[in-house]
Amino acid sequence: VPYLEKLQRKLEEEHRARLQEQIRRYYEQNMAAQAQNRVLALAERIRAIEDRDGQPYVNTTVTVRFERSWNLLTGQGSGPPESILDLSFNSLEDLQVRVDETPVAESADALVAEDTLPLLGDRFSTRFRQTIHFPAIPPTYQQLVNQFGVDPASRASGCFIATACYGSPDAGPVLVLRRFRDRVLLPRASGRRFVRWYYRTSPPVAEALRRRPRARSAVRVLVVAPLAAAVGLLPGCRPKAINDSSCALGPIPSSRWSVRQKAV
Repeated sequence: VPYLEKLQRKLEEEHRARLQEQIRRYYEQNMAAQAQNRVLALAERIRAIEDRDGQPYVNTTVTVRFERSWNLLTGQGSGPPESILDLSFNSLEDLQVRVDETPVAESADALVAEDTLPLLGDRFSTRFRQTIHFPAIPPTYQQLVNQFGVDPASRASGCFIATACYGSPDAGPVLVLRRFRDRVLLPRASGRRFVRWYYRTSPPVAEALRRRPRARSAVRVLVVAPLAAAVGLLPGCRPKAINDSSCALGPIPSSRWSVRQKAV
């Protein structure tokens, strides 16, 4: 029926706009600080490309997690969603970025079903993820120096205290704690509140530790190392051999958020 098809398209566009707004708010509240710190971590790479008279691009990959919008009246079960109306936004995670001299093509991978959960006997609620890729132009190296000082990379990493203790945002325990933040804390409201509090309060502590080698060593041995060892036992919190010196820049383009239909 043409009228019903037109109505469904209208409802899908309205729902897509709501998802885009939810994703934008989530990014700004929970990932903007990570983005800035990871840009700083790549400052030397940005300078190297500029020294060759090139244009650096921040090529970003982000995973979006959705849940099926369950409706008992429709009797929907497991399997790919029929429409974007069947999805609700859950979280963003796995922010991975590299700096290159060429931009990646904006693209979205196919929607992937992650698991199925028993619900009312033979009915299931399905969780999905979709990975998107997009480029952005970072600040120039001189802009980073003007804002953060002569060594912008030294100001990087959202794990401020752990980075200060180990001297590098790429140290193994720092990567474990960063993955714990992304996989365990950020998907939960209480975890997001803790991360925001930590970002507000920890930079002065980290700066003090950088100036006090004995205190830095004590905190590393007595606090950070045991904590990283403990959370590293949780599923998904010990990263594989990856280069996590990554960054993102600015809000995720809302035009990338299109969920592929079942028929595609």
